[in-house]
Amino acid sequence: MMRKFILLLLFLPTVLGAAAQDVIRRADGTQVEARVLEIDAREVRFKRRSNPQGPTYV
Repeated sequence: MMRKFILLLLFLPTVLGAAAQDVIRRADGTQVEARVLEIDAREVRFKRRSNPQGPTYV
């Protein structure tokens, strides 16, 4: 029991520090740092990482 608790304390900062980061590479070579919301057969819906409350781009 105590061993599991110690392991949890060791790994907790790693888990809390992790954040999803997506990079979209466009055909023209530019990159967009974003949070991908949905992937369809023809479209990718995302929000820019710099403005997560802003508009959804396609």
